[in-house]
Amino acid sequence: MSVRHRAIAGAPERSATAAADLVIEMLIETLAPASVLDQDVVVHELDAVRGATRMLIAGKHLGGQAIVLRADPLRLEITIITGDKAASVNENLGKVAGAASATDWMLHIPAPTPIGDWISDAVRALDHVTIEAAPAVTTAAAAPTVQAADIDIDALREAAGGRS
Repeated sequence: MSVRHRAIAGAPERSATAAADLVIEMLIETLAPASVLDQDVVVHELDAVRGATRMLIAGKHLGGQAIVLRADPLRLEITIITGDKAASVNENLGKVAGAASATDWMLHIPAPTPIGDWISDAVRALDHVTIEAAPAVTTAAAAPTVQAADIDIDALREAAGGRS
């Protein structure tokens, strides 16, 4: 799985509305190359969470918690940087490569107190947006384990020119 992260400047560099619009458009553009996905559904569901995204940004909830798009083989984590750090954030905006072969997608958004109930209500009828935390990224399963029995010492010596 390819994990990408995007940091977007929020207040005072950009209003919560402008930042939310940017996040939603980035997600739509990222999923657009996936020809198997119904783009009308993508646009409808992401537009439906625009207000929730705006509230999360205005409440500064996306600095420590990310919005996570899972569209295997892509995992995109988006955070919003606010305050003094917003002026110096290195933004990489626009479509994120990696979702072209996706056959399904899920957007995980946080539902923190005190707006958790409102966010939960906003996503309840959506099939591709959830307030459940995104599964953790596991790298150990992807990396093969090498054991001493797997190493051919004689082949290593030969490759090194016979040196011991």
